[in-house]
Amino acid sequence: MSDPLKLRQVRALIDELIETAQESAQGTIESLQQQLRDRDAKIAEWREAEHRLSDAYLRLRALLEAFDTPAGVTAEQVWEHTEDKLKKLIANQHESTEQK
Repeated sequence: MSDPLKLRQVRALIDELIETAQESAQGTIESLQQQLRDRDAKIAEWREAEHRLSDAYLRLRALLEAFDTPAGVTAEQVWEHTEDKLKKLIANQHESTEQK
């Protein structure tokens, strides 16, 4: 392949292939970067929702005066204690209404 014209044509094709590959790779990189941004935004939304839910649960426990659990209890036991406090409040409200 000593023909200079053919060499230039081959080089032009190679350059075109390289440019196409680079554009494709850039598109893929941009797409992946957008996916990462979207994922990070979704994670932030979930974390914010988790914090709001936790804050609401703590406010509920405070309203029910349910912070009197002994040390070393499981999360399940804390939930049960909170539910018991709520059931007692409802029962007391029911009894109070019936007495009127």
